[in-house]
Amino acid sequence: MNRKASAAICAAAVLVLIAAFFLYQLNQRRSKGTDGDGFYTGYVILTDHGAYFETKYDSNFFDTGELVKINYQPDGVLIDFPEGEVSTGDEIRMEIHRVGDLLPPVAIVDGYEKISSGGADRIDPAVLEELKELGCQVK
Repeated sequence: MNRKASAAICAAAVLVLIAAFFLYQLNQRRSKGTDGDGFYTGYVILTDHGAYFETKYDSNFFDTGELVKINYQPDGVLIDFPEGEVSTGDEIRMEIHRVGDLLPPVAIVDGYEKISSGGADRIDPAVLEELKELGCQVK
C-alpha cells in the first residue's frame, strides 16, 4: 500500500473517531435528565385540572422547561397523582412509560420519587402562564 492511501485511511479513521466523540457528547447532554431507563427529573405542578411536570433537562422526549401532563398509572391503573406526598415546586424523578402526542404532551407515569422539596418559585413563569392559558389554577 502506498503512503497516500495509508494517510487517507488514517485521516478517515481520525475523522470517524472525532465524529463519534461529538455524537457521544451530544447524546450525553440530551440524556442528562434520564438514566436511560425512562426516568426523568423535573418539578411537579399541582393544579385544579391534575398534575403537571416541568422538565429540568433536555432528553429524548422533552426540552428543558417543557410542560408535561402527568397520567399516573402505577400497576397499569389510572389514579390521581398523590398530591398528599408532593406539592408544587417539589423536584421529582418520574418513571415514564410512554408519552402521548398531545399539546402539552401527556406522560404515562409508572412511578416517581421525591428528590427535594420546593415552592412555586422554582417553576418557570412561562410555564405558569401556559397553565393559566389552559384554564388551570396552580395549587
